[in-house]
Amino acid sequence: MRWIGVAWLLFLAWQIANAHAPGKGEARPPLGLLGGAAFQWVNPKAWLLMLGVATTWISPHLPVVPQVGLIAVLFFFLGLPCLLLWAGIGAGAGRLLSHPAWLRAFNVAMALLLVASMVPVVLEQ
Repeated sequence: MRWIGVAWLLFLAWQIANAHAPGKGEARPPLGLLGGAAFQWVNPKAWLLMLGVATTWISPHLPVVPQVGLIAVLFFFLGLPCLLLWAGIGAGAGRLLSHPAWLRAFNVAMALLLVASMVPVVLEQ
């Protein structure tokens, strides 16, 4: 599973590094709230996160439902402020990255950071 995840993230890094500026390339309508929520069921990053959390933090020797409930509550309360922060950063970055050269540099930097984030996974024994 680790190598499938690494391969998928490498593919995503390549896609990010070669992304077109907004408004260029194939036009797609925005997902919206319900579409975004439904997308999470087919989001491979979410499934990899879920599998990683389940195999790391859920003990087979304890009742599963309370463990999953605690993890869900923690994800909600820790994730919500992070999402709000990222939304604010994204709104500000959208204005900053309106110049094509800045956008290209940003996309390449994000792709390289994504690749770098996989180093511990690849080196894990």
